[in-house]
Amino acid sequence: MKWEKIVFDMDGTLLDTGSGVFGCLEMALNEHGIEYTKEQIADFVGPPMHTQLCRTFGMDPEYAAQVTQTYRSFYRIHGVNMFDNYEGIPQLLKRLKLSGRRLFVATNKPHEFAVTMLKNAGVYELFERVEGADMVSRTDKKAEIILKALDNDISGAVMVGDRINDVEGAGKAGIPCIYVGYGFGSREEAIECGADFYAQGAKELSDILGASGAFISFEGGDGAGKTTQMDLLEKYLREEKGFDVVRTREPGGTKISEKIRALLLDKDNSEMTPVTEALLYAAARAQHVSQVIKPALESGKVVLCDRFYDSSFAYQAIARGLGADMIESVNAPAINGVMPMRTYILKARRTIERIKEEKDRIERENTDFHDNVAKGFDIVAENAKNRVVSIDATCSIGEVFDIIKKDMDTLF
Repeated sequence: MKWEKIVFDMDGTLLDTGSGVFGCLEMALNEHGIEYTKEQIADFVGPPMHTQLCRTFGMDPEYAAQVTQTYRSFYRIHGVNMFDNYEGIPQLLKRLKLSGRRLFVATNKPHEFAVTMLKNAGVYELFERVEGADMVSRTDKKAEIILKALDNDISGAVMVGDRINDVEGAGKAGIPCIYVGYGFGSREEAIECGADFYAQGAKELSDILGASGAFISFEGGDGAGKTTQMDLLEKYLREEKGFDVVRTREPGGTKISEKIRALLLDKDNSEMTPVTEALLYAAARAQHVSQVIKPALESGKVVLCDRFYDSSFAYQAIARGLGADMIESVNAPAINGVMPMRTYILKARRTIERIKEEKDRIERENTDFHDNVAKGFDIVAENAKNRVVSIDATCSIGEVFDIIKKDMDTLF
């Protein structure tokens, strides 16, 4: 199931804050001279601090408020740096954001702490809005915080949390809740409070949310520098963003598709008709999508592909004159609903030096053909402005990659 808007609790859902919560709680209890057992501490975590103090230690609301303020004073200094990321959650957030989902945070933790911790965790920029409790709140206002985060628009929204108050708050706000069992809650509590869904880890949560990886394609005429820019982007996504990256190409990418590639590019096959060419490209793509691209996306990886459907449009629909309708019809079953979320078209003038190096059947075509290919890519860029970024590849390698990198940063 895919929800457009996903609201996350923070403690026990996005961040493992147990060390900070337990440590600062003990500091606060010691400061007030309150005796406690390790069992009480271990059973303490949320929902909100003052409510749990009353439940666990039998405090009256006024005294619980005093202890809460002491706790928060310790947390402001120590707790905001005492947490760990849950395994796979930062990567899931990035995939969701990259695929166009809108992410929010609604937490009973004070807003000031939530913002600081999410920034320290390196995920703050992924969220459209972060809402937390105020510093003096004494009642559980989870539903109000959820609605505030969503600006009261609950259409297409779901809550992700790890305690009963997340489920109850989501219910009051009018949205379903996914209960996660890797945080401070338990499967038993999830069943008891009637959570709509249950996920034990990032993989299960990803499956429920319908998260997938990201598909990015590179297009352009021969010699435009696609390989160089893909090298740079692959390194950036792996080393700087922490993504698993699958690098592939068309035609090709699988054993069968590579054999079709050899047929298509063999200069001895000069008698190949445009229709045969188009059908072979579609056949290679069908195998490629089924065997490589779709499985990689379903497992949450980023796919970088050297050419995809847009090349068929530019080369066969426009340069070969087969028309858009024909190319679309033969490629529809091959693509099977899979299209890039971002396409970079590198525009570069073909030079004499590059022409001299041409070897395959397509590269040996005349200048008019390649000029028409360029016109085809211009049409793609004009018709798919939300997906396509067209770049002047006559700039330096660094300048071109700066454009790609900045665009990628807006998507993460």
